[in-house]
Amino acid sequence: MFRSRWTIAAAIALLACLLTALPASAARKATRSETAALSKAVFQSPLGGGDPDFAARFRVTGAKVSTVSKAWATANVVPKPRYARSLQGGYVIAVQPAGTKSWVVVDFGSADVGCGIAPTAVIADLLNVKPAKNACPPGSGV
Repeated sequence: MFRSRWTIAAAIALLACLLTALPASAARKATRSETAALSKAVFQSPLGGGDPDFAARFRVTGAKVSTVSKAWATANVVPKPRYARSLQGGYVIAVQPAGTKSWVVVDFGSADVGCGIAPTAVIADLLNVKPAKNACPPGSGV
C-alpha cells in the first residue's frame, strides 16, 4: 500500500512536469530586432495618414509573431502619455513578404483587424482567441 502511494505521487509529479513543458499555442513575443522592424513599418505606413508627427504622438508596444505562421505579426499602436486623452490607439496586423526581413502593415484598427486579409488561424494565434473560428465575424475570415 505504501509503495503504491509513492508510485501514484511520482506519476502525478511526472505528469505535471510534462504538462508544463508543453509549448504554448499562442503567438510569441517578438525579438528586439523584429519589434524594431515592425515599429519602422508602422511609422512608414500610410497608417499615420501622412502626418509627420505620427511617430511623435504614438508608440508601438506588445509586438508578437504568430507561431502558426512566422510571416505574420501584431503590435499595439498607443498614444504617448501626453496624447492619451485626445488620440485613440489600436493594433496592427503586419506581414513579412517571403525572402525579406521587413514588415508591411496590412491593417490597423481596434476590432476585426486583419479579418479578410490574414488567415483566421493566424489572427486567432496573434490575439490568443480560442476557438479560432471566433477570431473574425462569420464570413469575414480567410
